Parts: sequence; structure tokens; C-alpha cells
Amino acid sequence: MKFVNNDGKNNKWWNKNYFWAISIFYILFNITLFAILGRNNLLWPLAEQKWSIFNGLKELFISLGNAFTHNDWQHVLCNMVAFSFSAFYLERKLGTINFGCLIVLLSLFSSALTSMYAGLFWAGSSVLYFALWGYCLVDFLFSLRKSKKTKTNTIIGAIVVCCLYLGTHFSGFISVSALPIQLIYNACHYFGFIVGIVFALVVGITSLQIEKSKKL
Repeated sequence: MKFVNNDGKNNKWWNKNYFWAISIFYILFNITLFAILGRNNLLWPLAEQKWSIFNGLKELFISLGNAFTHNDWQHVLCNMVAFSFSAFYLERKLGTINFGCLIVLLSLFSSALTSMYAGLFWAGSSVLYFALWGYCLVDFLFSLRKSKKTKTNTIIGAIVVCCLYLGTHFSGFISVSALPIQLIYNACHYFGFIVGIVFALVVGITSLQIEKSKKL
């Protein structure tokens, strides 16, 4: 199905979009978790424990748990709306399994960087949203150079990148700024954005090299 899967690639089991399973699960999981726990990360009590040589791993677990913690209903709903723009686009383009792997890696690295700056007690999946925005931006620019680019991906990609940029001007659902305040004045968002850009550059450059080698 052209709408469900990226028509610009040879679809295999690992790069097929299984009806946005990861995106839908992530959104429902975050909303359900907040409805049950509120602003509580069940891993925060681990901060008082000593894991000897594995203390760094313990802090990584706590940091990852923070990415599923939210301050209030506006916070979780705003994050899920912002997440959905990039998530549905990327899952269709990359495939469900590839997108799931990307989510795990971006969450780990962006959460770890955020905790190095803000400490272990922060809340919000917006670091992942900004990582996905950085990834979308670079991925879209790389896609313009590929010989197999499609009109559908180009149009959808341009719309998604613009929507993600406009989203950085909002503070909540109704408060709007003339500047992308969510990126400029929030270092944690900036860390996520940089992580996404780095990942997209690695993937994009590797893909271009593979593409060139096939032409030789």
C-alpha cells in the first residue's frame, strides 16, 4: 500500500511499516503511564542505591525513565502531539522495526546527555521529540539528493519539517512566541536536537556511500 509504506524503497520485513505500531504504542504508553502514575518515575528511588561499578548503568536507566515522565496533562499531551508529527512520518519512511531501533538509540543518548546537564531528576519526552526533529531535518535534506527520491516523500517531508519548526514556537497549547523558544531557551531540547542531527548525518552519509558504491 503506497500510503502505508514508502514507495521509494524495496520493502522487506525489516523496513516495512506495520501500520505505525511503534508510534501508536509509544503515544498510548506515555498517556497510560501518566494516567496511572502521574509525575512519578518509578526508577527515581534507585538514585539512593549504590551499584558499584554498574552505577553508570543505573543512572542511564533512571535517565531513560525520565523520558516517560511528565509534569501534567498539558505536558504529556503537547509532547505526544509534537512526537506524532515526526514519528508517523519516519516510521512510514524507515519501517517499523528500523524506527523502533532509532527510538531506542535516540532515547538513550538524548536522555544521557540531558542527565549530564540537568541531573537525574527531570521529566519529559520532549528530548526525544527534538531528537526526532533534528533527525527529520537532516534526513529530509539528504533525501533531496538521492536519485530514488519520490514526490510523496518530498512533499510530506517538507510539511513535517515546517510543522516541527512551528511547534518550537509554542509553550503549551495556546502560548505562542515569535522565536523558536523551545529550542533556544531549553538546553535539554538542544541536546536532543543535536543527537538527532548526528544520528541522521551518520545514516545519511553511510547511505550515500552505499548508493555510490552500487553505481561503480
